[in-house]
Amino acid sequence: MSIQSRHIRATVFTGAILLHLISTSAHVHLFDFVISLLSIVAVAIAIPHASSMARTLTFIFILSGSWMLWARGIHLPQYISLYGNMLHLLSLFVIIPLLAIPIQLGGYSKIIKRLLHLKVRSQQHLYQLISGSSFFLSCFMNLATLPMMYYSVKDTIDQYPIQSHKRFVSMSIVHGYALPILWTPVAPIVGVVLDLTGVSWIRMFPVLLSLSLGGLILDWSIHFLMKNRLSFSKIQDKQARREAATTLEEGFMIDKSEAKIIKRKLMQLGLVISFFILLITTLEHALPIGMVLTTVLMTFPFAAIWSGLMGKGASFLEKASRHVSRYVPDMAEQFAIFLSAGFFVKALELTGHNHEVNVVVQGLNHWMGDPLFLALLPFIPLGLSFTGMHPVVAIALLAESLNPQLLGISVEKLTVALLGGAVTTFLMGPFNATIGIMSSIIKETPLRISAWNGSFTAGFVVLLIGFLYFLP
Repeated sequence: MSIQSRHIRATVFTGAILLHLISTSAHVHLFDFVISLLSIVAVAIAIPHASSMARTLTFIFILSGSWMLWARGIHLPQYISLYGNMLHLLSLFVIIPLLAIPIQLGGYSKIIKRLLHLKVRSQQHLYQLISGSSFFLSCFMNLATLPMMYYSVKDTIDQYPIQSHKRFVSMSIVHGYALPILWTPVAPIVGVVLDLTGVSWIRMFPVLLSLSLGGLILDWSIHFLMKNRLSFSKIQDKQARREAATTLEEGFMIDKSEAKIIKRKLMQLGLVISFFILLITTLEHALPIGMVLTTVLMTFPFAAIWSGLMGKGASFLEKASRHVSRYVPDMAEQFAIFLSAGFFVKALELTGHNHEVNVVVQGLNHWMGDPLFLALLPFIPLGLSFTGMHPVVAIALLAESLNPQLLGISVEKLTVALLGGAVTTFLMGPFNATIGIMSSIIKETPLRISAWNGSFTAGFVVLLIGFLYFLP
């Protein structure tokens, strides 16, 4: 029964996404009603397999939206047609993990592990290498970065006299992973915010990359200041220190030929990532379909061609098929929340209740003034994340209220504020996928992992507010 249930979920989820992509990219509305029906079925079969928090949010969205529509006398066909919003975001969550396949097939994940053995001079240097590698991979792989980095660095970290291995590995990986979410096209939140503000990715890239790199330097600085108290065990005996250092140095010897291979592989990976981002941004500028859909449509052929050039085309197709059958059925929680939230947003728009939200947000902006309102904005998705709400959902609910023209705020500042707020949710939101994946990997509670990220999150918020203040 469990296998049959997974097969049904995989079929319905994948079918809804494929029809949506065909309908949207080809501008064919023939399948719209079928897509809405499939979305309703998707929510229905997803709810039993979602967490209690996700089920609660789903029921709140559906019941609230249904009540508003019933009060306005909306007929059943129109009610059904409101389902299917946010399928473009779900398609991105489904497709992006395919980029991890050629990285595995090409042996690039092993290179990260060997890199840590190349020139590790100290615990601080190890932290910088891990967070920097996580930052690098997150530009391209999104959530797949977390397990790949953990299993690449676990053995190395175990050789160091670190007092709390779990804390060290969690902080170094998650902090590095979260920062590219500010700007990378593979992060769904980037496409959502850019569509909201109407600003181009190319225009915002230098600003967002600067903030992202500033956050990485801040992370390294905070860890440097805290490492003596939090990371290394207190080895009082100098002889013991020397023995530990000697053991590590001997264990990390790598010959010059292997060092050249590592550097060559890293250069290849860097070129591929740069080419993919350049391809997405060029097509996004040329095609009228938005960044999210452009990324979705290009990911599969890009990963397939890359694998084919390595002579691994058949292996890629096999792993991609396995991805659909194994990974997609486990996305029940995302399908339940995103599709129900999309329905709720459409219900707000159709019934006119979104204008009431607009009045509240605009009134708050006028009362507080632009500087304080911008400083408050990042805390909205962060606060909602503690209710289990994804930042994409939170921003979608407030989309019309956050119109930069109505608020009188520059599109650049609004974009930075919203994306910066999204980063804080990935760092501290105890119910999001980032914390959830790390929790399952290191066998630690989500709330504890969230607490570990508190110092850096606070520092990043200060950096973000300062950045907004000086941004023209």
